Order: sequence, then structure tokens, then C-alpha cells
Amino acid sequence: MRTKSETRRQAILDAARAVFEEQGFEQATMDAIAGRMGCSKATLYNYFDSKETLFMALMQQAAGEQVKSVFPMLHPGFEGDTLPEEVTEVLAVLDPAADLPATLKTFAERALSTFYTPSMLATRRMLIAASNKPEVGRDIYQCGHGRVIPIVQGFFAQAIQAGKLRQADPHIVEAHWRALVNAEVLDPGLHNVCPELTPAIIEQIAARAVEAFLRIYGLEQPGMEH
Repeated sequence: MRTKSETRRQAILDAARAVFEEQGFEQATMDAIAGRMGCSKATLYNYFDSKETLFMALMQQAAGEQVKSVFPMLHPGFEGDTLPEEVTEVLAVLDPAADLPATLKTFAERALSTFYTPSMLATRRMLIAASNKPEVGRDIYQCGHGRVIPIVQGFFAQAIQAGKLRQADPHIVEAHWRALVNAEVLDPGLHNVCPELTPAIIEQIAARAVEAFLRIYGLEQPGMEH
């Protein structure tokens, strides 16, 4: 059972999320959060000593439950890290032993359907705005991309070692893959003009990303006769 203090802290986090999503990190104030919460600003400071601290607590809460050993094969140091459950579900498809084109297509489809929802895009805009402060941006990156990217790099490293992709730096391979998956939707999504991504549209985007990626890094050109 939650204590009264824990309940109040969660109420503050809920009010802060609403204000951050509506106003953005830079424009949001502790006064606005207190107003949404229906309490004094002094009450907020009893729990969080600054807007930045409150924001980071909100982001850490969004990180989800602790993942104990989800991908030891891909990322040996992963045990004890935390990632949102939806992220672990996207990454779970990365099996180096599986068919590579099919794996990449499923991976892209899961990423697009998970990270390009209205709520996820709203959170991403909030994170970008907060990153105007370098120390906040660094923490956000380390809690998110900084944990995910090494896992995907590890997958590509194993695919290269297995002879499924041509020899290349896994760091660059991952960056190019991410760019191809995001290419058609990232800017529209961040500017709030992204059309609804239906399953059919997602499948088409994913297929184009995989084809382009394999034309760059594949051992054989897709669709070519040999």
C-alpha cells in the first residue's frame, strides 16, 4: 500500500507530465505544475528541488521495470539496466541466428508502431526541448539511446561476423539503419504533421528501409538474379 507521501509524489509527477506535454520543458514552470496539482509551490519543493529534478524523476519513472537479463547474448553488461517494457519488446526480435531480412523488417515494423504514436512523439518533443540544457540532455541520452544503441550495434556486429552483412563498423551500420527506418516519418512526426501510421503504411516503410539497407550492407543486391 502506498503511503500518503508516495501518493502525493505520484500526483505531482502526473501533474508535471501534463504540464510538460502541454507547454514543453522550457516554458513549463513549478508554478504551473503547482497550479495543476492544486497545491503550493513549497509543497513541490518538499519533493523535488528543481524543475530539472522533477523532470528527470518523471523520465526515470517512464523507464519501466528493471530488466534483469533480457539480451545477455547481444549485450553482456546488460543485466541490471532499465529500459521501458515497450522498448524491450521491440528489441526482442533481434536474433542473430534468424533470417536477417525478415528480422530487420519485423524490427522496423515494431519500432515504427511503438515510437510513432502521438503520446510517444509528444514525449520525444519534450525530451528534445529539455535537452537545451546540456546536463539534462546528456542524462536523457544515457538513459535512452545510450542503452539501446549498443544492443543494436551488438546485433549488427554478430550479423557481420556471421557473414550476413559485409564488413563494416557496427557503429556506422547501426546509425545508417536507424536513419533509414526513421527517414520517412521522423521530421513529420516531430513537427506534429505525421499521418496516421496504419499497419499497411508501416509495412511499406519497413520494407523500403530494409531494401535500402541491404543494398548498402548486404552481400547480395535484393531482387537481383545471380
